[in-house]
Amino acid sequence: MSDQSRSSFLFIRLLCLVLSLVNIATANGQETGDCNFDTIKTTRGPLSGDTCGWRHFFTETGLLEWKTWNRQTITTGTGPTADHTTGKSYYIFCEGKDWRSHTDRNVVGYLRSPLLPSHTSAKCMHFWYHMYGTSTKNLTIFFSSTSVKWKQMFSENDQLNAWRSGRFTITAPAESGPYQIIIMAASYSDVIVASDIAIDDISFSNGPCQDCVGKRWHNGVRCVPCGYCVDDQKCAGDGLCSSCKHGYKQAKCIDCADNSYNDGSGCTPCGQCDRGRTCNDRSGLCDACRIGWKMPLCQKCVGGFYRDSGGCHRCGHCYLEQDCSRNDGACPRMDRQQYCANGYYGLRCDKQCPAGQFGPNCQRLCGECSGGKAKCPHDDGRCDEGCLVGYDPPFCTRCPENTWGQDCTETCGECSQDVECDFKDGKCIACVTGKKLPYCKDECEAGYFGDNCESVCGSCPDGFRCDAVNGTCTKGCYPGYKPPFCLVACDDGYYGDCSSKCGRCDGGALCDKKNGYCKACVAGFKMPLCEVCTLETGCKEAESTGTSTKAVSDTPFFIGMSFLVVALACGVVIVATLTYRRRRNRLARRGSHQNVQIRLNVPDRKGRMQQLTMAEDGTGMPVIQLPSDDGQSVSSYSPGGSRKQSDMDWSESTVDSDDRGSQATSAYSGSASDEQSQALSY
Repeated sequence: MSDQSRSSFLFIRLLCLVLSLVNIATANGQETGDCNFDTIKTTRGPLSGDTCGWRHFFTETGLLEWKTWNRQTITTGTGPTADHTTGKSYYIFCEGKDWRSHTDRNVVGYLRSPLLPSHTSAKCMHFWYHMYGTSTKNLTIFFSSTSVKWKQMFSENDQLNAWRSGRFTITAPAESGPYQIIIMAASYSDVIVASDIAIDDISFSNGPCQDCVGKRWHNGVRCVPCGYCVDDQKCAGDGLCSSCKHGYKQAKCIDCADNSYNDGSGCTPCGQCDRGRTCNDRSGLCDACRIGWKMPLCQKCVGGFYRDSGGCHRCGHCYLEQDCSRNDGACPRMDRQQYCANGYYGLRCDKQCPAGQFGPNCQRLCGECSGGKAKCPHDDGRCDEGCLVGYDPPFCTRCPENTWGQDCTETCGECSQDVECDFKDGKCIACVTGKKLPYCKDECEAGYFGDNCESVCGSCPDGFRCDAVNGTCTKGCYPGYKPPFCLVACDDGYYGDCSSKCGRCDGGALCDKKNGYCKACVAGFKMPLCEVCTLETGCKEAESTGTSTKAVSDTPFFIGMSFLVVALACGVVIVATLTYRRRRNRLARRGSHQNVQIRLNVPDRKGRMQQLTMAEDGTGMPVIQLPSDDGQSVSSYSPGGSRKQSDMDWSESTVDSDDRGSQATSAYSGSASDEQSQALSY
């Protein structure tokens, strides 16, 4: 072998030795699999640079490659916003937008660890993963060696938008030889590409993975306390809290959240600083507060405000403008029935009265405002726009008694039956006597009176105007009618005001009841009233003969009396004649003859008592003697004879009269003896 050949062979042996030493060093822990990907010295893009020996590889279905990145992934709605370690460095991920070019719905990307040495005791692999996105399917991790092929160690399909902790225990025996860890990211290749899956902070520790006791979690190296979870809850195995106390940042609740401060006692949210400004991160002081909040921390409400979950709110309308409770906003009651200002109700007095109600506790009803009850102010109920007709301002209640109309300015008339007029139009159902419908203010029109002016006046003068109440004619009646109502005509024989008697109308006719005129007068009386006599002899003749209409037929009473007197006189004559004959016959039988004279008192046609004498003439016939009307002469009557006028004086006897009526008396006188004298009464 030449020297040149020998030199080449030695160089190759030396190179192989160096490579063997490198592999041994790697197997002894120089490439342990731990990696936070923060030492990558390359730009964002396909996996390259210092990735601690982690590499992607391709298969028929594993067509996606892993990439390095240090901020929000390109595709929106998926992937982390920063790495897990510091929030400012690198991590690796499979980007879902590359999956759209594949038709297989189960497209995956593989990531393979460096060759790790075998070990006799268990180890724990710890890592952080992020698989936020609606199209992410699952994250699966396998163990693979020469004797164990693709043993599944971990699988998760969580789609939370947070870095989550993962771990599992490796118990591979030493005889299995070196091994590798294979990470597979899978997703659905549909039109939705929100399926980025990221890995960061991979580490291996000796011993099996252990669960932490109490409110602690394993960070991949050791158990550490949980953050400030809400209600002091235990965090999950990856240290995440379901929710944080105020002032702490999700999801581990360790760091103070934005707009919080830490004065040495823990994180506290800033108060309600004005215009959304943040407080001082050490003291928590604000430059200014929002309305209702109290300086300087802006964490309490000022007077006149109360606090609830929504912040500070202005108190309601409490009675007498008192402050409400700062805890719940309730207005103070202080054992009063009214605790809200007029027009408001509710525990906080923050509710306005419903339409149509007003006043304390909204207990009063609105009046009839112009434009409807909605126009009624809820506080005092005064209708500023006026009232409907028939209602009284300012509250628009019904018009007071005896008033009506717009704003109740009109006064009712005199309605009857104690009933008011209509409060809207003022009309009455009925009026008092003498007033006219419908308003009962005007008196009855001329010619009418009484209830509702329905009765017609009598014959009153002055346009037939009678008293509107009782119908009497206050100024008398028209001639011919009886006062006071002037409805009935004068009695027959009277005229004018019914107190004047008619004159001596001819033929018994009645005079005109209005003026007393006769159509004709009795002879000797003057037209038209027939009350004045024109001839002295004519008036006396009329009076003596009784032809005056006034004497004969003034009234039916005197006519009847005349007939009664005549009948009575006839009866008396007949009785006297029979008595006379009876006496004469009795004396004749006794053989003596005397002169017999009988006197009777009878009434004449004028009702005056006159003496009637019956005697015997020279022939023995009875003769009846009657006085004339003038009382100075005597008329004689005899049976079968005629009346004779005698100049003898008539001596008038007195007449006995009492309440029983008139009496006729006959006396027998003559030359007979005393024992034969007797008196008879009829």
